[in-house]
Amino acid sequence: MGGRIYDEAPVFCFTSDVDWASDDVWKSLHRLFVGYGIKPTYFITHGSGFLEGLKREGGAGLGIHPNFAPGSSQGETLEEIIDYCLSLVPGARAARSHQYYDENAVSYMLYEKGIRFDSSVCTRVEPGIKPLTLNSGIVRIPVFWEDGSYSEYASDWKLNTLKPRIETCGIKTFDLHPMNVVLNVPDRPFYHRLKEDFPGEKWSELTRDQIETLRFRGRGPL
Repeated sequence: MGGRIYDEAPVFCFTSDVDWASDDVWKSLHRLFVGYGIKPTYFITHGSGFLEGLKREGGAGLGIHPNFAPGSSQGETLEEIIDYCLSLVPGARAARSHQYYDENAVSYMLYEKGIRFDSSVCTRVEPGIKPLTLNSGIVRIPVFWEDGSYSEYASDWKLNTLKPRIETCGIKTFDLHPMNVVLNVPDRPFYHRLKEDFPGEKWSELTRDQIETLRFRGRGPL
């Protein structure tokens, strides 16, 4: 019997944690994906007009992105949070928890609610990634590269620096956040300044004009 293709070559998957981004920001990231012929998978945090358009058009895969942190806007209990997310994406089969939150009770409840795949762990560009079956029954596909964490340990944003790891075998799941990419966020201090300037609801109301004003002009994920 032959091996899996990811045992012999890299297999690429492009995903995004929407993280309450405004529709203008989200649309900008989606145009970038479409421009490269990529059909991404979005992990959904909140309802919006753009989400409803994606549902109608089938322009992306859709999973859920539950936030289990205290004070979550999605609910107070594990079940409330999961049910809210599933109300946004009925029948969703995939999940990635906000901030990669993971515990046994969450995994079992997600499985009970119909989730069969998750991606709630992030590696530091680990080669040779393969799916793992959790004790809950969920199949986990770890993240290979995430924009926010990469900004903390990367020496630069040059593709050639990352290329040796990209070319290794394994599943290469990229996790991009609309705000990080569209505003070309180069590091954590820049991101935290944005959060201070756009707290709460303002984060989900960022306009195209503000995007152009705020975007970092140096080297970053964009």
